[in-house]
Amino acid sequence: MACGSSHLVIGCLVLIFFATQQVSSETCAPIDKDINILKDQNFWTFEVPHVEKGCIPFKPPISGGNVTSTCVFYFSLCHPVPSLCTENCGICLTNKVSFWGHDYDNKALYTMPKKTGGFDPNKKVNFDSERDYFTLIYEPGELTNASTLSSFQTEITFHCNKSAVWKRSDGESGNNSVTYPPKVTVSSTQIGVVMVKVEFEYSGACSKGGGGGGKDDEPSKPLSVGSIMLILFFPGVFLYCVVGVLVNKGAGKTGKEMIPNSKFWSDLPGLIADGFSFVVAKITCSQMTSSRQSYNSM
Repeated sequence: MACGSSHLVIGCLVLIFFATQQVSSETCAPIDKDINILKDQNFWTFEVPHVEKGCIPFKPPISGGNVTSTCVFYFSLCHPVPSLCTENCGICLTNKVSFWGHDYDNKALYTMPKKTGGFDPNKKVNFDSERDYFTLIYEPGELTNASTLSSFQTEITFHCNKSAVWKRSDGESGNNSVTYPPKVTVSSTQIGVVMVKVEFEYSGACSKGGGGGGKDDEPSKPLSVGSIMLILFFPGVFLYCVVGVLVNKGAGKTGKEMIPNSKFWSDLPGLIADGFSFVVAKITCSQMTSSRQSYNSM
């Protein structure tokens, strides 16, 4: 009886343990936000006027034409920017110099990219999630000044706007431009950090998503099997004890005898020990011998 009961007890314990283990399907996402469309694309890019200590205006002298230069950013979420930037780069910028006019045929040159924010595959992506926005905080970027050890630090904030529905860009034609233009600010801190802040509007930044890019039309996430078992288990135990005590009291029992199945509960520690011994014996291919069996064999 001890062996059979112990098998039942240990089986229930193992079932509850594994049922309550939950593997997150969103290993890289802010709480209560939808960023699938953002992280599914290899990278995004946007072009802005020059930013302080980022890409410096570069206008080489030419004849018979015009030249302009702007800042171009490349960034990705939850994975490094592929090939365009240095290794393990989450966001980088480069100076784009455009030529047009006589004999130039609208050509463009790009300077070497600077890593303004890193990506560490061994670390969890740092998100700061609030009701109406979330912020992606990249790992530190490269040095901006080797003598002063100044370095880049970049944050991208996505603000809730239910009408700002992002669309995947056509990567085949090389167009990975963002759907909505950002606001970019750059500032220097007292500890030698060049802080780059990028702000977008995005429907998925709204709580529980929003617009066409959110999850408003999707059903709420169901409870896990483990959660349902725990919800049923504890009220069931409470009801079992209360009803059992009342029934035993009505039968004239007193003291410990009022506890339903008191003999089983007093034997429970030994049953659990036998259960663990059985599991260990099966794993190690050794013969299981309980203290009770040893006594009977004597």
